Amino acid sequence: MGWFSKKENWLNMLDKYSLVEYDSSPPDLAEIKQRTYEIKRRSERLNDHVIAQSIGAIKDIIWDYSDKDFQFETFHLNTPAENFMLIEDYWWRNRDDRLLGNTKYLNNVWHKQGLMQGFYAIGATLSEHNSDQNYAIEVFKIAIRIESTYFQCHMRIGDCYLKNEEYDNGIPYYKTSLDINSKLGEDEQLGPGDYRAWCYLGVGICLLHISEREKGIYFIKLAKSVAVESFTAYLLYGYQSWNSLYDHFSIDAN
Repeated sequence: MGWFSKKENWLNMLDKYSLVEYDSSPPDLAEIKQRTYEIKRRSERLNDHVIAQSIGAIKDIIWDYSDKDFQFETFHLNTPAENFMLIEDYWWRNRDDRLLGNTKYLNNVWHKQGLMQGFYAIGATLSEHNSDQNYAIEVFKIAIRIESTYFQCHMRIGDCYLKNEEYDNGIPYYKTSLDINSKLGEDEQLGPGDYRAWCYLGVGICLLHISEREKGIYFIKLAKSVAVESFTAYLLYGYQSWNSLYDHFSIDAN
């Protein structure tokens, strides 16, 4: 009959894991500015263009709500480059009362989406650089506070916990990502060959690591069955192909 004969619903197979509860209070623009500045300072050593571009895009959105009459102090430095860097740093650190309590960006679909995607891109890059996975989780959670149904962030937090070998903490985030997706409209849902396969794969690897072998194999094979040909998310977990993943866990390909 094969492994597909089970017919279990994937959600029921994970019934011992609760869906994730999260902070539903959206950050105001003052907090977004502060958190982005912290990210900027902490990520400078990486010199990554994706992080730099994302920070720049977030700054542009913040500026639309800022005090346009803000006057920079006069700096006397040797080069224009030094002058720019100091003024830039001063802007990030300066208190702007117009940003305090300001969540008007939530009413602008482009600004909201831009902030969400900016923090998602930063978190994903930090995680893939194998930086502090816990800090990447913090960044993803900023995006989730902006939009609680941002299922990609829940999935990537699952990845972070998997990399930290905190498998029991990772599974609820993959489960939450899939659960959110199942409640979205058809045009908003995860494609069958991308994030959905990614979540199934993450769940399967976590289960295999915590000796839930039968269920783990179920999810690994489920991931492979829906993945498109170009799917390569297994690379994030250190496997070069489906075959290498199967070999590592001694999974029968049939």
